[in-house]
Amino acid sequence: MKITKAVITAAGRGQRTLPLQTLIDRDGTEKSVLGIIVEEILRANVEEICVVVRPGDDAPYAEVAGDHAGRLHFVDQPEPLGYGHAVYCAKDFVGADSFLHLVGDHLYVSRTDKGCAQHLVEVAGAQACAVSAVQATRENLLPYYGVVGGRRLAGESAGGARNPLELRRGRSGSVRPISACQGRGTVLGGGGAVHRSAQRR
Repeated sequence: MKITKAVITAAGRGQRTLPLQTLIDRDGTEKSVLGIIVEEILRANVEEICVVVRPGDDAPYAEVAGDHAGRLHFVDQPEPLGYGHAVYCAKDFVGADSFLHLVGDHLYVSRTDKGCAQHLVEVAGAQACAVSAVQATRENLLPYYGVVGGRRLAGESAGGARNPLELRRGRSGSVRPISACQGRGTVLGGGGAVHRSAQRR
Protein backbone atom coordinates (compact mmCIF):
# COMPACT_ATOMS: atom_id res chain seq x y z
CA MET A 1 0.00 0.00 0.00
CA LYS A 2 1.52 3.33 -1.07
CA ILE A 3 0.24 6.41 0.74
CA THR A 4 0.39 9.56 -1.42
CA LYS A 5 -2.39 11.65 0.12
CA ALA A 6 -3.07 13.16 3.53
CA VAL A 7 -6.15 14.74 5.10
CA ILE A 8 -5.96 17.23 7.97
CA THR A 9 -9.31 17.79 9.69
CA ALA A 10 -9.55 21.31 11.10
CA ALA A 11 -13.23 22.31 11.06
CA GLY A 12 -14.20 21.49 14.66
CA ARG A 13 -16.10 24.20 16.51
CA GLY A 14 -13.78 24.55 19.47
CA GLN A 15 -10.57 23.54 17.73
CA ARG A 16 -10.64 25.18 14.32
CA THR A 17 -8.40 28.12 15.27
CA LEU A 18 -5.72 26.00 16.97
CA PRO A 19 -3.84 25.25 13.71
CA LEU A 20 -3.61 29.02 13.13
CA GLN A 21 -1.64 29.58 16.33
CA THR A 22 2.11 30.12 16.26
CA LEU A 23 4.60 28.08 18.29
CA ILE A 24 8.35 27.71 18.52
CA ASP A 25 9.23 24.42 16.81
CA ARG A 26 11.99 22.04 17.99
CA ASP A 27 14.42 23.72 15.61
CA GLY A 28 13.84 27.06 17.36
CA THR A 29 11.86 28.52 14.46
CA GLU A 30 8.52 30.23 14.94
CA LYS A 31 5.89 28.30 12.94
CA SER A 32 2.15 27.88 12.81
CA VAL A 33 0.69 24.64 14.14
CA LEU A 34 -0.59 23.97 10.62
CA GLY A 35 2.92 24.45 9.23
CA ILE A 36 4.32 21.97 11.75
CA ILE A 37 1.64 19.39 10.83
CA VAL A 38 2.28 19.88 7.10
CA GLU A 39 6.02 19.36 7.66
CA GLU A 40 5.22 16.17 9.58
CA ILE A 41 3.26 14.91 6.57
CA LEU A 42 6.02 15.87 4.12
CA ARG A 43 8.60 14.00 6.25
CA ALA A 44 6.46 10.91 5.58
CA ASN A 45 6.95 11.47 1.82
CA VAL A 46 3.28 12.32 1.34
CA GLU A 47 2.92 15.22 -1.09
CA GLU A 48 -0.83 15.72 -1.69
CA ILE A 49 -2.48 17.37 1.32
CA CYS A 50 -6.13 18.26 1.90
CA VAL A 51 -7.30 20.45 4.78
CA VAL A 52 -10.96 20.18 5.80
CA VAL A 53 -12.07 23.60 7.08
CA ARG A 54 -15.23 25.54 7.84
CA PRO A 55 -16.48 27.69 4.95
CA GLY A 56 -14.40 30.87 4.71
CA ASP A 57 -11.47 29.52 6.73
CA ASP A 58 -9.29 28.59 3.75
CA ALA A 59 -7.75 32.09 3.42
CA PRO A 60 -6.36 32.29 6.99
CA TYR A 61 -5.15 28.68 6.77
CA ALA A 62 -3.36 29.37 3.47
CA GLU A 63 -1.77 32.46 5.03
CA VAL A 64 -0.30 30.60 8.02
CA ALA A 65 0.83 27.68 5.84
CA GLY A 66 3.44 30.01 4.35
CA ASP A 67 5.59 28.32 1.70
CA HIS A 68 3.42 25.21 1.90
CA ALA A 69 0.17 26.99 0.94
CA GLY A 70 0.50 26.10 -2.75
CA ARG A 71 0.43 22.37 -2.04
CA LEU A 72 -2.73 22.47 0.10
CA HIS A 73 -6.20 21.61 -1.22
CA PHE A 74 -9.01 23.06 0.89
CA VAL A 75 -12.37 21.34 1.32
CA ASP A 76 -15.27 22.90 3.21
CA GLN A 77 -17.27 21.07 5.86
CA PRO A 78 -20.50 23.07 5.38
CA GLU A 79 -22.03 22.07 8.73
CA PRO A 80 -20.32 20.84 11.91
CA LEU A 81 -21.78 17.32 11.73
CA GLY A 82 -18.93 15.62 13.55
CA TYR A 83 -15.51 14.18 13.10
CA GLY A 84 -16.48 11.33 10.78
CA HIS A 85 -18.34 13.76 8.54
CA ALA A 86 -15.23 15.95 8.33
CA VAL A 87 -13.23 13.00 6.99
CA TYR A 88 -16.13 12.16 4.63
CA CYS A 89 -16.00 15.68 3.19
CA ALA A 90 -12.55 14.83 1.76
CA LYS A 91 -13.91 11.89 -0.25
CA ASP A 92 -13.50 13.59 -3.65
CA PHE A 93 -9.88 14.49 -2.84
CA VAL A 94 -9.07 10.98 -1.60
CA GLY A 95 -10.97 9.03 -4.26
CA ALA A 96 -10.15 5.32 -4.07
CA ASP A 97 -6.72 5.89 -2.50
CA SER A 98 -5.59 5.00 1.00
CA PHE A 99 -4.59 8.13 2.92
CA LEU A 100 -2.90 9.51 6.01
CA HIS A 101 -5.20 11.38 8.39
CA LEU A 102 -4.02 13.84 11.03
CA VAL A 103 -6.17 16.08 13.19
CA GLY A 104 -5.42 19.80 13.12
CA ASP A 105 -5.60 20.37 16.85
CA HIS A 106 -2.79 17.96 17.80
CA LEU A 107 0.96 18.06 17.48
CA TYR A 108 2.71 14.79 16.69
CA VAL A 109 5.86 14.38 18.76
CA SER A 110 8.37 11.59 18.22
CA ARG A 111 11.31 10.78 20.44
CA THR A 112 13.13 9.21 17.49
CA ASP A 113 14.51 10.56 14.23
CA LYS A 114 11.48 9.15 12.43
CA GLY A 115 8.32 11.25 12.54
CA CYS A 116 5.03 9.82 13.78
CA ALA A 117 3.34 10.19 10.38
CA GLN A 118 6.29 8.49 8.68
CA HIS A 119 6.06 5.59 11.08
CA LEU A 120 2.31 5.22 10.49
CA VAL A 121 2.81 5.18 6.73
CA GLU A 122 5.57 2.56 7.01
CA VAL A 123 3.53 0.28 9.30
CA ALA A 124 0.49 0.58 7.02
CA GLY A 125 2.63 -0.38 4.04
CA ALA A 126 4.28 -3.30 5.81
CA GLN A 127 1.00 -4.66 7.20
CA ALA A 128 -1.11 -3.74 4.13
CA CYS A 129 -3.90 -2.54 6.37
CA ALA A 130 -5.41 0.50 8.04
CA VAL A 131 -3.41 1.68 11.06
CA SER A 132 -4.31 4.04 13.90
CA ALA A 133 -1.91 5.55 16.40
CA VAL A 134 -3.37 5.84 19.84
CA GLN A 135 -2.36 7.22 23.17
CA ALA A 136 -3.23 5.80 26.55
CA THR A 137 -5.46 8.01 28.65
CA ARG A 138 -7.17 7.84 32.01
CA GLU A 139 -10.53 6.11 32.13
CA ASN A 140 -12.31 9.20 33.51
CA LEU A 141 -11.28 11.11 30.34
CA LEU A 142 -12.74 8.57 27.90
CA PRO A 143 -15.89 10.65 27.22
CA TYR A 144 -13.58 13.21 25.56
CA TYR A 145 -11.78 10.72 23.29
CA GLY A 146 -12.52 7.76 21.08
CA VAL A 147 -11.57 4.30 22.29
CA VAL A 148 -10.28 1.32 20.37
CA GLY A 149 -9.82 -2.37 20.93
CA GLY A 150 -7.05 -4.52 19.61
CA ARG A 151 -4.41 -7.13 20.09
CA ARG A 152 -0.62 -6.94 20.11
CA LEU A 153 1.21 -7.72 16.89
CA ALA A 154 4.02 -10.16 17.57
CA GLY A 155 7.43 -8.97 16.47
CA GLU A 156 6.31 -5.46 15.57
CA SER A 157 7.58 -2.22 17.04
CA ALA A 158 5.58 0.98 17.04
CA GLY A 159 8.56 3.31 16.91
CA GLY A 160 9.98 1.82 20.06
CA ALA A 161 6.63 1.58 21.81
CA ARG A 162 6.06 -1.57 23.84
CA ASN A 163 2.50 -2.33 22.82
CA PRO A 164 1.92 -2.14 19.06
CA LEU A 165 -1.66 -3.14 18.31
CA GLU A 166 -3.85 -4.41 15.54
CA LEU A 167 -7.24 -2.81 15.92
CA ARG A 168 -10.44 -4.85 15.92
CA ARG A 169 -14.01 -4.49 17.03
CA GLY A 170 -15.60 -6.47 19.84
CA ARG A 171 -18.38 -9.03 19.31
CA SER A 172 -21.12 -6.41 19.61
CA GLY A 173 -19.45 -4.15 17.03
CA SER A 174 -18.34 -1.71 19.69
CA VAL A 175 -14.69 -1.02 20.24
CA ARG A 176 -13.04 -1.87 23.53
CA PRO A 177 -10.59 0.41 25.34
CA ILE A 178 -6.92 -0.51 25.22
CA SER A 179 -3.64 0.94 26.34
CA ALA A 180 -1.12 1.46 23.55
CA CYS A 181 2.16 3.21 22.72
CA GLN A 182 3.36 3.08 26.30
CA GLY A 183 6.98 3.43 27.24
CA ARG A 184 9.86 4.70 25.12
CA GLY A 185 9.76 5.56 21.47
CA THR A 186 7.09 7.26 19.43
CA VAL A 187 4.65 9.18 21.57
CA LEU A 188 1.70 10.72 19.85
CA GLY A 189 -0.10 13.79 21.12
CA GLY A 190 -3.44 12.56 19.94
CA GLY A 191 -4.27 10.29 17.07
CA GLY A 192 -3.15 9.80 13.56
CA ALA A 193 -4.29 7.15 11.13
CA VAL A 194 -3.79 5.61 7.76
CA HIS A 195 -7.19 4.83 6.31
CA ARG A 196 -7.62 2.17 3.70
CA SER A 197 -10.12 2.93 0.98
CA ALA A 198 -13.33 0.90 1.29
CA GLN A 199 -13.17 0.29 -2.44
CA ARG A 200 -9.88 -1.62 -2.08
CA ARG A 201 -11.05 -4.06 0.62
